[in-house]
Amino acid sequence: MCVLPACSVVKRRGEHENYNCKYSFDERKKIARIFGILMFCLMLVLPQLLTKTYYTRVLTFCMVYACVASAWNVIAGYAGVFSFGFQALFGLGAYVSALLGVELGWSPWITMWIGALVSMCVGAVVAIPSLKLRQLPYICIATLCMGELIRILITNTPDLTRGELGLSDIPKFFETGNNQKCYYLMLILLAVTLLVITKIVNSPMGMSLKAIKDSQEASESLGINISGTKVAIYMIGAFIAGTAGAFYAHYLNVLTPTAVLGTAMMTQFVAMSLLGGLGTIVGPVVGSFSITIGLEVLRNANDYRMIVYALLIIVTIIFLRNGIWGSLREFALAWAERQVLKDKETKKKKECFQEKPENI
Repeated sequence: MCVLPACSVVKRRGEHENYNCKYSFDERKKIARIFGILMFCLMLVLPQLLTKTYYTRVLTFCMVYACVASAWNVIAGYAGVFSFGFQALFGLGAYVSALLGVELGWSPWITMWIGALVSMCVGAVVAIPSLKLRQLPYICIATLCMGELIRILITNTPDLTRGELGLSDIPKFFETGNNQKCYYLMLILLAVTLLVITKIVNSPMGMSLKAIKDSQEASESLGINISGTKVAIYMIGAFIAGTAGAFYAHYLNVLTPTAVLGTAMMTQFVAMSLLGGLGTIVGPVVGSFSITIGLEVLRNANDYRMIVYALLIIVTIIFLRNGIWGSLREFALAWAERQVLKDKETKKKKECFQEKPENI
């Protein structure tokens, strides 16, 4: 038996605790950074490896949906505000940008940001009264009604928006090579979106959002401006959604109210966040790629693909409550913790053999 002085035990215990904290935080941060760089590099070279334009278009739509799902995830996953009319902000940005391009002939490089700003302002108008409601069911109903109101207004103003007939001949970003160039443009927008979300989550504002989600009463007692923080994050999410919507309009060149303002689009964004992992940064991206590519693979299955889609969501909710990415992250953290404990035990045994025993 190895008997060590009390001071040395305390010292070594502190060293192990520091080592454990450093390993769990710094290593996770380093791995996340390396993973992000590798994925970005892979997405850069992917269009050169794909033989068909169709594949590039599918990946571009994956990134569009990933932007909106990530924006919704920040609001719902980190702040605990479940907005079920969020697709209206996506569609509003699309329609504003498209109308300015079709009716006034403005460049999409300008109209895209105007559409995003309009979505952000409307998001503030929606958020200020809705988020004063503390109870989650009332917030869900209020945001859903606001989203439906925007859809009805756009659908029933055919003189301006052409109603259900939709808009066509929307100006493109690029006259030549539009498909591949738009892919890289969307990749940049997605990368910037994820960087901004990462900064927000790791900032004092992100800490406030997590506190509000855990307990609004406790957050209020700590001096956190609950309404102001919620409205601010909702406006940021609305700006991201509006930007993605404007890009969607100019990339697809055709726009209808049902396509961008319907509840099916909202269901899709929610499903992507849940499947990937609510309350994670990478989760919505994983969910967006999984669902979009999965539905394209099952396109020839007609109605059966929606059954598979529904079953996948149900299975995920039941067996993977943290989503695909959230479950993988938990598994990785558990494995890392076991490795740390194993290293600690090994190091402790070596120290015991090296020390001269005082009592046997």
